[in-house]
Amino acid sequence: LRGVHFAGAQPFCLETRLINPQEAEGALEQDFAKVPPGRWLLATVPWGAAKHRIRAIHASSDDARALKISKGDACLEIARRTEAAGAWVTWVRLLYPGDSRQIVADFKPSS
Repeated sequence: LRGVHFAGAQPFCLETRLINPQEAEGALEQDFAKVPPGRWLLATVPWGAAKHRIRAIHASSDDARALKISKGDACLEIARRTEAAGAWVTWVRLLYPGDSRQIVADFKPSS
């Protein structure tokens, strides 16, 4: 699946998702234009583990077109894989224009 999330008229995220139909029963029949895949998966398939990878990349031609930015612009990419009972359920890539996103982490010394 591939879709663009909007904030008003401006695209803010390009989502590319793979769903394992053997682990997410009913996914092939689901109309994801009516219910977004993330919402459907959370309501339908319990997951037990997830792994995120976050990195900075340059927008490809296709990604730039979808996000209405220039090819080569900086982007923040978040890739996530979820599993249930040791089998992969979904893999998703969320791509954001880099000039509108940041990662903030607060740290405190342990006592």
